[in-house]
Amino acid sequence: DQDPRPADLNPHRRQRRDTLRKSRVLRGVRLHQDVYGERLFPFQAVFLLSEPGREFSGGEFVLVEQKPRAQSRATVVPLKAGHAVIFAVHHRPARGSNGFYKAALRHGVSTVRDGRRFTLGVIFHDAA
Repeated sequence: DQDPRPADLNPHRRQRRDTLRKSRVLRGVRLHQDVYGERLFPFQAVFLLSEPGREFSGGEFVLVEQKPRAQSRATVVPLKAGHAVIFAVHHRPARGSNGFYKAALRHGVSTVRDGRRFTLGVIFHDAA
């Protein structure tokens, strides 16, 4: 049987959501792609709401680009409170020797070593 209460009032769902939120705050977020539904908008944004160095340490935003027949390349994006990063959700165009190709892009967060890090992620996707 499914609980008829909304997710915010259902203590089991709320506890699971809070656990996920805490684990992401404490451990960081593994590299991933936010791909939901059949259609997706090619960009998304993340806003940093906490002040690095004062409210938390670690927790750097990381982008990893996977190129065919080459090593993956990681880029750390330095953010301050109130700053945002806009990045490709799935692929980005990259120039190769034979023109342009799709380079796979993943993102994540390094381990938060101390404090609490809060962000606002804006993902545009097919919610139907």
